[in-house]
Amino acid sequence: MKRFAVVVATAGLLATSLSLSGPSALAAGALNLSIDSAGTKKVDVSWDDASPIVTPAFDAYLVTLDNDSASTPGTADRSRFVQAAGTRVVQFEDLNSNTTYYASVYAVDFNDTGFTIVPADGADPDTALDTATGRYTPLTIKSNTTTVLSGKTVTLSGTLRDDVGSPIANANVTMLYDVYPQFGGSTPKAVKTDASGKWSVTSPTLTANTWFWAEYQATGDVGGWTGRILVEVRKKISVTVAPSLTVNAGDTVKFDGKVQGNPDFLDDAPVKACLQHLEGGTWKKLFCRALEPNGAYTLSFKPGANADGKYRVFSGMGPAYADSWSRTKKLVVK
Repeated sequence: MKRFAVVVATAGLLATSLSLSGPSALAAGALNLSIDSAGTKKVDVSWDDASPIVTPAFDAYLVTLDNDSASTPGTADRSRFVQAAGTRVVQFEDLNSNTTYYASVYAVDFNDTGFTIVPADGADPDTALDTATGRYTPLTIKSNTTTVLSGKTVTLSGTLRDDVGSPIANANVTMLYDVYPQFGGSTPKAVKTDASGKWSVTSPTLTANTWFWAEYQATGDVGGWTGRILVEVRKKISVTVAPSLTVNAGDTVKFDGKVQGNPDFLDDAPVKACLQHLEGGTWKKLFCRALEPNGAYTLSFKPGANADGKYRVFSGMGPAYADSWSRTKKLVVK
């Protein structure tokens, strides 16, 4: 059986072959204990039957997983009981980033106050039957921008290195993306690393906020994954000004146009269009109106004698889109 460990990384992820150590009275790998990838942030800890090295019979196995090598059954961050005669595998989830994990398996007997540890024949009291330790290499991901106009793409890239920092060449890396609403279903896009362990891929055309991350799967089910990157997508906002960009003070000026986006998402807020005026280098909100169901808007106002300057239409959005704005229009008031 191959032995591996799985650890999550936020900007980088750790992956390498697993080393084993055990109590002094036992040979390393006494139970063939292993930590195997079970998917994103999940591991399966499995082991062989302990009955040949533990007598008399015991009630159950206690399996622990912790990022502290000195953890005990009472202090371990994660633990599971498995019947002695049951399946010898347990799954642990929600692992932490850039972390080495230590797995241990104990034989235990239950009593009125809890349990007692049953050591292997000839082993010291309260010792594990076997332990395993593992660590992964960094897999990184970044985006060339984290804000983009709807209809555009971004470039995702990163590096894959082994446990001593050397690049892993010609390895399969899968970039995944999940369009708003998050956890609605991810879509994979495969790419290979180059001689320097670097990878790069162009995203699909983006139409709403999108989360990206990357995963690495090597021979023997060893793998890793990065944390998620959010790329916010700005809505396209068209704008026209009537009757013209040069008007008399007190005349009615209309800013008309359309905020383009998924109609379902535009109904969430409801979304508004706001007229803004550039004052002292800062865009100041004048007033807002709710969008029509199809995203259309009309913003009418009567500029005063000192209302010359730059104007734009702004539309904020919740989780589906980034804040968005139209092209700037320069208004001259006579």
